[in-house]
This record gives sequence, structure tokens and C-alpha cells, in this order.
Amino acid sequence: MSIKNNIVELLVKEELTSSEISERLGVKSDKIWVYLNTLFKENKVERITDKKPYVYRAITPLARLRRLIKLMNEKMDFIKPAINEDLELIEQIEEMIK
Repeated sequence: MSIKNNIVELLVKEELTSSEISERLGVKSDKIWVYLNTLFKENKVERITDKKPYVYRAITPLARLRRLIKLMNEKMDFIKPAINEDLELIEQIEEMIK
């Protein structure tokens, strides 16, 4: 597998800086920069910070799906108490109707 593909695979799983990618792949930082710039131009990765050290993430269907699932889980944690209250209320109403 190519270094570019390895970078994208890492960035599908998590958001990383170029030095973190360099450490994990055992590839010199200057090479990682070249690959990241190519992937950035190919619209396969994006920078999610405006200042250095830049943090990158993959732009793939799988990466987007993982971010969507994470976001949905965070939102569910927020509304779970309200849902539980509603379920309890429904159960009480059902008991009253019986």
C-alpha cells in the first residue's frame, strides 16, 4: 500500500497533525508534507485548523460517515434524558387508560 493511502487510512480513523502521521508511519516529516499537500489538492484530506500545527482529516465517504455517527451519538446523549421522561409519561398514561 502506498504512503498516500496509508495517510488517508489513518485520517479516516482520526484527525492528526503531520508530525503525528510521520511518527505513526515512520516516514520523515518533509515527505509527509509533500503527500499531504498532494492529498489536499486532490481533495482527499482537509485541514481543520487555521493555525499550525495543522490538523488534518480524510474526506472519504467512510470518514464522513464516522463523523456523522459520532455527531449523532453526541446529540443522542443530549436528548436521551428527554426521551426517557417521555417514555415514562407514556407508560403512566397507558396505566391510567387500562
